[in-house]
Amino acid sequence: MILIKCAITLLLVQSTISKPFNDPDTIIFREENDVDSKEILSEDDPDEVYDASLETTNIGLEAGEYFQGDIVITPQLLQAMFTNDTSDDMVTRTGILFDEYRWPKNYRREVTVPYVFNNRDYTTNQKNLMKNAMKGIEKYTCIRFVARSWEKDYIKIKSGDGCSANMGKQGGEQEVSLANNGCMSKGIVQHELIHVLGYDHMHSHFDRDRYVDIKWENIKPNVKSNFDKVNPRWFGNFGTTYDLYSVMHYHGKAFSKNGRETIVPRNRNYARIMGQRKGLSSGDVKRINNMYKCYQ
Repeated sequence: MILIKCAITLLLVQSTISKPFNDPDTIIFREENDVDSKEILSEDDPDEVYDASLETTNIGLEAGEYFQGDIVITPQLLQAMFTNDTSDDMVTRTGILFDEYRWPKNYRREVTVPYVFNNRDYTTNQKNLMKNAMKGIEKYTCIRFVARSWEKDYIKIKSGDGCSANMGKQGGEQEVSLANNGCMSKGIVQHELIHVLGYDHMHSHFDRDRYVDIKWENIKPNVKSNFDKVNPRWFGNFGTTYDLYSVMHYHGKAFSKNGRETIVPRNRNYARIMGQRKGLSSGDVKRINNMYKCYQ
């Protein structure tokens, strides 16, 4: 009976995850999602092409002096992201697409990510908020965040400078910074946890130029590398198309030196949704499930 219920649950979850959009000139609304696109992208207000609140929401993601603002990255992985070397040897050693950066599955085929809080950093309400963000990922995927008991590899969540995380499993204790005065929102917590799972920012993917224009003249000079595209040999969209709804996408004025837009969607309607931190898009869900082969 339990197996039947589990099978039915999986079928229901899969049926509610709609396909990502294929046409950048078409607005797609998803019927079942953490992100209620009909509320975020209202058809009643077509003249509002930029949501200024996105800047405030995302400020913690730009506070750190890390790669792309919030990714703590090893020199080896940084080289892999942008090198033109496509030798099999380097792929095996450093490719983020490979198993060494994956969190393991348990006997139930669930991906387990053990975690601990630095308890003195957070109130009970803040810890509950972060746990609820974890549940938002668990609801649609095979990922399970579990309180650490004895595990050697785990994440330690603390209140550091801004919001930041490693990309993928590094081995041993790895810190996730979620500042208690700037990173306490569901979408930001999920954003950092998806980095932990091994996923980069959406805007850096090699196919982005079909969907967005980068305004290099408006970007702070010292962080222009944050907008470089990664080598497709190392990173992929895991069977999905570019996703302007993604919780992993920069907002339109990220790292702006003059208050002007640094990323402009080719369909201007997306300016009101790009950089949202309300929750996962259906594309985020599909990428996680494909990355970890959740239904295989």
